[in-house]
Amino acid sequence: MYSIQAQHSHHVIQQVLNHLDTNNKNTPRVRAGIVQVLLETVAIAAKGSVGMIQETKEGEGFGFESEIRMPPNLWLGPTVLEVFNTLLKHLRMSVDFETGEGLRRNSSSSVSSGRSKESEERIVQNAIIQTIGFFGGNLPDYQRAEVMMFIMGKVPVYGTPCHTLDTVKIGHLGTKRIQTMLLSSLIMVTSSFKSKSMAAALSPPFLDPLFSISLMEDGELRQLVLEILHNVIDRHDNRAKLRGIRIIPNVAALKIKREKISKQDVAFMKKHGQQLYRHIFLGCKEEDNGHKNFELLFTTLAVLTIELANEEVVIDLIRLSIALQDMALTNEENLPMLTRCAVLGLVAAYLNFLSQMIANPPFCQHVSKVRHTLLQV
Repeated sequence: MYSIQAQHSHHVIQQVLNHLDTNNKNTPRVRAGIVQVLLETVAIAAKGSVGMIQETKEGEGFGFESEIRMPPNLWLGPTVLEVFNTLLKHLRMSVDFETGEGLRRNSSSSVSSGRSKESEERIVQNAIIQTIGFFGGNLPDYQRAEVMMFIMGKVPVYGTPCHTLDTVKIGHLGTKRIQTMLLSSLIMVTSSFKSKSMAAALSPPFLDPLFSISLMEDGELRQLVLEILHNVIDRHDNRAKLRGIRIIPNVAALKIKREKISKQDVAFMKKHGQQLYRHIFLGCKEEDNGHKNFELLFTTLAVLTIELANEEVVIDLIRLSIALQDMALTNEENLPMLTRCAVLGLVAAYLNFLSQMIANPPFCQHVSKVRHTLLQV
């Protein structure tokens, strides 16, 4: 790879992908090894500062090559999605092999052999996820948005048609495994993603199925959805400062980075804000929520405030907080005490954060008074 000119690197990558297809039924260690070679190959190709990209002139039926500077981005050849399609295909096949081995293991006495096979398939899957993440991380944002849509289209979502996966064949556990792997790959691809417009990053074909997964009765999948949202929404890397549900005495000390909300993002919140609030509200009510779920929900509210809140959105967020508080206090749905306490803690921490972010003295005084009253009880 080091001896090959950067504009020809994609030929080698294509050959490795073809080799992976040829060995699609080989042992897990062989397939994992090929994927690892692919990752190393891409890593070398990504170091090139000059790539060649295939373009087509509008109104003309032929292509021409032009030289573009794209450090640290990587051109993957004429069809970027083809690379991701191949990797996702092998990810699905690995889960098929894993679940198939699991079914056979249940009907045989070779338990230790079955577990070893399952563990080896996990190695293949993790290698593919890492490679997808590296590919996605070296793409321009506009291409990354296309890849996000492409991967999201592969995630099986109950209640919607899915033409890429036979969920009956692999069963509930296999389907969940596929969902977990694909959402994990989306986390990798959206990491460090900096879209100038939320509408471009969170278009309905991507957002709607993502929200559908956020309503599933599976706490782990809901966590992955929230992490994907954080990657897309948090464009100034403030999440690390907001970890953990806590009363922050002085939010200004966090030195949060923010910019004035753009007109495009104002329009996005007018169109999709209520949908966001609804899913946060419903997500707080899930009885299988763990501590991490509530931490991620708190971070979601915080990054929404930082990145997308104008006066109208702030009012909506306060209304959402009060609605969550009322839900926990009235308990009309007979939620467990642990869930109700967690919701009240989430609301208290968020309103403390929000009051300082908008710097409204009466609001800050009220929140501070309630906080001190609670501490004295």
